[in-house]
Amino acid sequence: AIAGLMAITTTNPTFEWEGAQRLIVGNRDELQVSGAIGGPIIDDVLAFRLSADWQRRDSFLDLEDFPEAENSERFSLETYRGKLLVTPSDRVSSLLTFSYQNVREPQTLVVRRPFEDQITAFANNPVFKNEVLVGVIDTKIKLADSVTLELLGSVSDFTVNRFAPASEGNAEVDGFEYVLEPLVRF
Repeated sequence: AIAGLMAITTTNPTFEWEGAQRLIVGNRDELQVSGAIGGPIIDDVLAFRLSADWQRRDSFLDLEDFPEAENSERFSLETYRGKLLVTPSDRVSSLLTFSYQNVREPQTLVVRRPFEDQITAFANNPVFKNEVLVGVIDTKIKLADSVTLELLGSVSDFTVNRFAPASEGNAEVDGFEYVLEPLVRF
């Protein structure tokens, strides 16, 4: 964006082999398992990075299950990402990113007074389940020493589901969005 933006940048592929893994365990049935691997496919021309992250934990509040949402106090997250870096010349580079995310969580956690008793204000708390599939292409072409053409494109396909007790407002939102943003820097 010309006026600026706030962007979250995940680790990009490099032409060096690398990997990482992480395991986290905790109370409330918390478990997180993450891993990534990447490296060159064709030296100095094509590199990849694959990553995956699985998380789950239970709420600090006791929530009641209902037919539309079993295990309603469970938070869970799955993220899978693949990236390709293409550098056919010193004047052209392109980064392709594909990601999938599946999230399930209670809509809100509200504690009633006295707060130290940690009793939920809404026992039948609705649950959200979101799925997102995203593709991004970020290409830079150096046209001259001080002129660069940048092409940023993205495609998103998403579904948001709200599961609530009968007659309290179940919802499903499906969406598809795409953006292509050319930019010349000089």
